[in-house]
Amino acid sequence: MFGKAGNLQCLAGWFSGDVVVWGRLVVGGGKSFLIDHPLDPENRYLQHACVESPEPLNICRGTVVTDDNGQAAVQLPAYFEALNTNVTHQLTVIGQFAQAVVSEEIPSQPSKPRIMTTVAGTSTPEAWGKWKELGLHYEREAALSAPAVEGPGTD
Repeated sequence: MFGKAGNLQCLAGWFSGDVVVWGRLVVGGGKSFLIDHPLDPENRYLQHACVESPEPLNICRGTVVTDDNGQAAVQLPAYFEALNTNVTHQLTVIGQFAQAVVSEEIPSQPSKPRIMTTVAGTSTPEAWGKWKELGLHYEREAALSAPAVEGPGTD
């Protein structure tokens, strides 16, 4: 099947109903998609938006305020650890100078819910800031057929 729009007000294709793509989908615009929920793939899904990157990354972010001892814990969504490897942690203190550190990464325990926790510490109490967790999305099938980051141009 091939479709081509004649101008910006036309569509190259219109689908009503489910469309399934097995394999790589190359898109030149905004993208969102559904993936199986890694903790309940038969009954639930996650809706994700795309962030442009040469790696398949998942991003979680938010705000945090440390307690009187300069400590805070950030709990990630239950699916985050099941979906990602090689997690990168970032902390930014806002409004004051404070040294910030990810003091501990606590992976989920088999006897507890799958919630990964990052413990943050600052050199001053009640520091307010932003946190971001970047996880490398890992699926065996995707890893086996990962495309090259750079390729030839198209005419």
